Amino acid sequence: MLGRLIADVTASPYPQAVARMVLDPLGMTGSSFPTMPPATGAATGYRLSTEGSFEPVPAQVCTLPAAGGLWTTAPDLVRFGLGWSSLLPDALAREALSPQAERDDGGGRAGLGWMLVPPKDVAGHPGAGPGFSASLIIRSSTGGPWVVLTNRQVLLEPVNERLALPIV
Repeated sequence: MLGRLIADVTASPYPQAVARMVLDPLGMTGSSFPTMPPATGAATGYRLSTEGSFEPVPAQVCTLPAAGGLWTTAPDLVRFGLGWSSLLPDALAREALSPQAERDDGGGRAGLGWMLVPPKDVAGHPGAGPGFSASLIIRSSTGGPWVVLTNRQVLLEPVNERLALPIV
């Protein structure tokens, strides 16, 4: 729904609106919304076969660009992690990292586009597709990002948990 709203308000297809308002200003030159899998230069995703070996997953593009159509790179995700708040008014950037609903169990919460884990001072946004997993995590207090990308669909929470540990 938000992707459609962005397209309607900007009078541009969603991929063009995102390129103009996010990718270009942040210098994310390795990111795009392809309509066909690239012939070269893209990572190959893998899945575990029933025999226990890895087999390539045919490249696919998402038919709903706002729901998973962005193809990007680790450097571009770091650029986004460092610069996303510069694209918004200060008050809205702060609101994006504020819980939008309280949970009784004290677990993670949702901000505006971010999953929040207040006790660990982190906010993140995961992504996955056939043969791939990704996460972008930022420290809520400092904005420092880290990116985890895999060419196999796996749970990234254990990796993110390790990366969130204090460095001593």
